[in-house]
Amino acid sequence: MKTVLDCVTIVLLFAFILSSVAYIVFLAVHLLRPSKWSSAVTKAIIANGPSTLGLPFAALGSFTLVVALPLASDKPLKFEVGGLTVDGPSSQILFWILAFLAISVAIRLVAPPSTKPTE
Repeated sequence: MKTVLDCVTIVLLFAFILSSVAYIVFLAVHLLRPSKWSSAVTKAIIANGPSTLGLPFAALGSFTLVVALPLASDKPLKFEVGGLTVDGPSSQILFWILAFLAISVAIRLVAPPSTKPTE
């Protein structure tokens, strides 16, 4: 039996996936069919590939993990590190932050040298 929280989670996941599909369509239109009005946008997308493509998908992947794991296991997320126990919604937020950071660092490490910011 589904609770109200499960229904809200499913609606949020659907909205997030729908917005991600809209973003993918936006990128595809600007990259595959460049026109005069989109040339500046296309150049910005290509010049900043890891930022414009990688980070939104890192957020999507992290969100999908956070939402899919409790739904798949029928158990809430819970972290126990040392003497610290985190459960409930705060564990989902913490897990999203950790997953997003891990994916973002991986994108940064594998990005071509030309797209890494100079320091």
